[in-house]
Amino acid sequence: AMSLIIPRFNARLTNYIESDAFRAEMEKETAKGLHFPSGHYEPIKRTATWTAETAGFQAKDGWKALRAVDARGITAKFNPWGVFNRLWYLEDVHIQGGEVEIQVYEPKPEPSPPKPWYAKYLLPQRVYLNHVESEPVDVTWYFRGKRAGIFSTRLLITPHDRDFEYQAHEGWLRTKPFPEMHVKHIHMLITKQLLTLYHMDLDPKSMVPGGIHAEGNAHTGPKDRSVDFRFS
Repeated sequence: AMSLIIPRFNARLTNYIESDAFRAEMEKETAKGLHFPSGHYEPIKRTATWTAETAGFQAKDGWKALRAVDARGITAKFNPWGVFNRLWYLEDVHIQGGEVEIQVYEPKPEPSPPKPWYAKYLLPQRVYLNHVESEPVDVTWYFRGKRAGIFSTRLLITPHDRDFEYQAHEGWLRTKPFPEMHVKHIHMLITKQLLTLYHMDLDPKSMVPGGIHAEGNAHTGPKDRSVDFRFS
């Protein structure tokens, strides 16, 4: 009997994961977890028991540190036990490439769309991203009205309460009017009250010896805009 039940269960699980209904639910929950008004996944394909892949995810007009995301070639491992903690728990996410635009933001309330009565008892409440790692991507922002960023870097994103820590290895920092610099390692945290730069180590593009090390923080709250950075 089990030899018949298991293949049927697998087939139904595959059909559910690859359905438009599941994709719509994941679009909604991922957007909410990353603080976007909405998001879009390309068709999702199940590749193993708790692993799925999609050609991409896009979202824009974010309310918090992430302003826009365009991720391509996504593979995600889902932890089913997270459901018992009311979480869509994505244990590991790997991204082949894309672009992330970040911003320093002022806190503002996010809309809470109405949910069916059973959502309180049956559905997970939020997405939890445990580990997101990418192949070379661009992390961009605007400085003095011009696009700047870290280009072709390997990005690691890990949770910090309801916000995220960002680490970048390799790539190039381009922020006009400053000269282009090679990125050794950048580690930072952005919250609604504080931008914390744990450390940033850069090398000059040319063969000139030396480099730049920086650390510090910038307060982003409505009453405190103080900045304290140290460079060497």
